[in-house]
Amino acid sequence: MDGTPVSKELSRSTPYDTGKIKIGVYYEQPKPPLEQDELLLQHALLGVAPPKETFFQRLISRLMKG
Repeated sequence: MDGTPVSKELSRSTPYDTGKIKIGVYYEQPKPPLEQDELLLQHALLGVAPPKETFFQRLISRLMKG
């Protein structure tokens, strides 16, 4: 270890421990949404056709291009 003190709050494995039950043992933070490139790669690897762009997605992409 590098010698930095670890706070008691960070060293606990569960947010709440009542003695009988542990609340939040299996909690996982939500994952961020996939970006367009990641979705295309995932569809290519799975061999599935990518979803079609909606009207609003096409409109926004055209407006962003200039």
